[in-house]
Amino acid sequence: MPVGEMTLRTHLDANYADAQYSFQTEFADTSPTAVLFQNVAQKGDSSFIVNASATLADINIGGSGATAALSVWSRNLFDTTYVYRVSVANRGSIGDYGNLNTPRTYGLELRVKY
Repeated sequence: MPVGEMTLRTHLDANYADAQYSFQTEFADTSPTAVLFQNVAQKGDSSFIVNASATLADINIGGSGATAALSVWSRNLFDTTYVYRVSVANRGSIGDYGNLNTPRTYGLELRVKY
């Protein structure tokens, strides 16, 4: 999209991942001998992550013919949190744990062509 002598470019993408199971074997009893085992399936979250960017390109720098592009971007735009792996393997000692997706990140990028 033209903006004066510059160009505005936008980008939006999203990705979806269905929930997945993590499998582990754990003790089924808490007696000192702990001879019974069971297989446990823990289901993580499904996820939908949105990313976006906007770039103002073709910015003239002086009369040298050099141009610049300035971008602002964000990953995980809506700052949603999902547990994508859950484990109960250490339930008896330290408890359950899970892995989370990366929180929202954002930044600026400046590119120069000369």
